[in-house]
Amino acid sequence: MKIRNILVMTPIVFFFLPNGKMAERVALHLTKRCTNCLLSWQEFVRTDLSGADLRNTNFKGSRFVNVDLSEADLRGANFEDAYFEAVNMKDANLCGAFMVDGQKSPIGCWKK
Repeated sequence: MKIRNILVMTPIVFFFLPNGKMAERVALHLTKRCTNCLLSWQEFVRTDLSGADLRNTNFKGSRFVNVDLSEADLRGANFEDAYFEAVNMKDANLCGAFMVDGQKSPIGCWKK
């Protein structure tokens, strides 16, 4: 069912949403996978991204309100100037992620 949705929606998304950020965002919600994506200055409200693969994604300046990022793979992601409110990051891998203050995170670097 999920694969069928992806196969049907992908051409529609890229035809009607030529904006790269919007297409990446729709793909993220459909698949919970968006590595090396440019999602800077976006707003995420009441969003379930638990277990998502978001390695090296640029979230610079993005706003996260009531978002579930538990068990997400956020290695190397950029969260500089991002805003967080009521965000669940339990067991998320943040190894090498650039945090709000510009510092690299060591959280999760021991995980395999």
